[in-house]
Amino acid sequence: MDRLTKRNKILFTAVICLAVVMLSLWVLEPTTVSYADFPSSYNGYISSLDEDDYKDWYFGEDYLDLEGCIEIVNSWKKDSSFNWNKLKEDPIVVAVVDSGIGHAYTIKDGKEVKTAVTDVYDEDNYYKISDVFTDVLLTDENGDYVYKNTADKVKIKDENNPKNSTTVTATTNSGNVALDLVDNSENSHGTHVTGIVAILIHAFGLEDYIKILPIKANNGITKKKGSNQLFVASYDNGNANPVVTNALYFAEEKGADIVNMSLAAESRTYYSFNSFEESMLIVASAGNSGKSSFYPYYPAACGGVLGVMNYTHSDNGAKLSSTSNYGSTYDVAAPGTDIISVIDGNDNYGKLSGTSMSSPIASFCAAITLMRYRGYETNADVEITPELLRTMIVASASERTSNISLVKSVPVINLKNLLTVDFLNDENYEDDIYTTPVGIKIVSEVKDRVTLADRTLYFRAKPEPSNAKTDFEIYWYMDCDGKRTDLGTGNELYLPVPDDIGKQYVLYCEYRNSDEVVEFVSDPLSFVVTYKDFVAEEITEFEVVETDGTTSFTVPTEYCSPMVENGIIWYVNGKEVGRGATYDFTLPENAKGDYVVTAKFGDDDLLCSYTITAPEIDRIEINEGVTFGIIGGVVCGVAVMIAIAVLIFKRTHKTND
Repeated sequence: MDRLTKRNKILFTAVICLAVVMLSLWVLEPTTVSYADFPSSYNGYISSLDEDDYKDWYFGEDYLDLEGCIEIVNSWKKDSSFNWNKLKEDPIVVAVVDSGIGHAYTIKDGKEVKTAVTDVYDEDNYYKISDVFTDVLLTDENGDYVYKNTADKVKIKDENNPKNSTTVTATTNSGNVALDLVDNSENSHGTHVTGIVAILIHAFGLEDYIKILPIKANNGITKKKGSNQLFVASYDNGNANPVVTNALYFAEEKGADIVNMSLAAESRTYYSFNSFEESMLIVASAGNSGKSSFYPYYPAACGGVLGVMNYTHSDNGAKLSSTSNYGSTYDVAAPGTDIISVIDGNDNYGKLSGTSMSSPIASFCAAITLMRYRGYETNADVEITPELLRTMIVASASERTSNISLVKSVPVINLKNLLTVDFLNDENYEDDIYTTPVGIKIVSEVKDRVTLADRTLYFRAKPEPSNAKTDFEIYWYMDCDGKRTDLGTGNELYLPVPDDIGKQYVLYCEYRNSDEVVEFVSDPLSFVVTYKDFVAEEITEFEVVETDGTTSFTVPTEYCSPMVENGIIWYVNGKEVGRGATYDFTLPENAKGDYVVTAKFGDDDLLCSYTITAPEIDRIEINEGVTFGIIGGVVCGVAVMIAIAVLIFKRTHKTND
């Protein structure tokens, strides 16, 4: 530095300062998300399309308007108020319940040859999944894929020759995702359906924020009469192993927000979704029989399920497909004709048509809508329930299909509206989105019995229906032995576990208007407080207190039922010394060595072991004590002897006198 001129010193300092400023700006720059390219094996499916080029017609401005919608999402990526980090930690999960996503093939003459459906699980086959899925499938904390095959056996039925039916054992939980989820449908149905969602995730660059949970659930494949085509039968059908219901339970367990079900049946008895309506939005295809809702198909016709019809293109815009089921029983129409997607595990692409293709497009629209509301936290106090999400998708429709027949003029899903309209606060949509409450319900994991170990109980007040909107105030109170206790107001309640064992508590919440007049009262939620179920292995530590030479052992309070107290036996160095929830140990006099205090429940289960060592007496103190004792004894003895001698001397002296 000494050799630098004054001018160079100033220039050097300026460069250093500029570098520091640039580095600071780079570090403090708000989070941005990169735009992802489409899979290389399918080029041009966001390119501008000519009027007569319908290969990707549904991406055009008059339909999904994919390019316009991508621009909107890209604007979120530059918005610091959009919480991308939160979404990355907890992404939106779309479960796809279908025939799998794997691809089975054999090697013949050095080439890959697709395996016949009936031979899918032969040991000579190879299995893989498309690259389209590798970065959009849900993974656990260890980075492993999360997936499920609920169909342990696949029955292949030949209607031309019923005696020719065969049953194939499906591989489940082998640890090989391609093998477990191998798509053994003739037209790669599940692969194509799941690929539609995957391709749209790639198109928007949302691989980190929307994930797919693939679930294979096809328990039957039927070869129709007069045809060699195989159809996947994916419904419970009263089987002992309800593959679809089990798939839904798995999806719920893994936190799915949306479940796509591109399957349909004419009988409602195959499906019951009431228990899932509060946790997941189920999106289902309306079916391809060209029938009105006078002949409903399920699960699309079930209440609370988003039923999706199939629309195609025409000179007049969106038009309901002639093969699509239709009517007011279903909710909305989405593109479903000539939809391109991966057709097998080898990154080959092909087109399929039907409501099965419409449904995953609607599922993606639901996912990105939910992502929008979770990313922007300005409406954090509003819970986007599955029912509220469903009504948003229906309300998004700004047009209907152009069919001449009024009954075939059905609402068309509008993705751009879902990305721009503030459905929660826009008065123009209030009547479509919200409804008035007809009641109130307590939602909680609390059952009829709680234990002292639970510590705190959580309850939430839920309006009925779930998309009801009201200005009513929520009040909580609890009844026990005819005595009412007010617990406060608000949508949520955190309640410490009452400490009166064996008594029944009854919890209520109610809506009151501005004059504090009760409008609705919830059904009662009753529970009894009891001790924690005793499991010996769970008691890892006793309460141990040492005071004034006494060590007290106590079983944790939440376990102290009479059954537990009577079963606990205390031992000291292997000898039984007491029974019950507490034991006090005091070192005996002249204690030496170790005293091992143990407790068992019954004869076998060791609950705890605690060693108390008697303190040793200092050797120096012992020697000094002995020494002083001996000296004292000698001195005393000498004194006594002198005293005796003096007395004898005096008596002798008197006698002589």
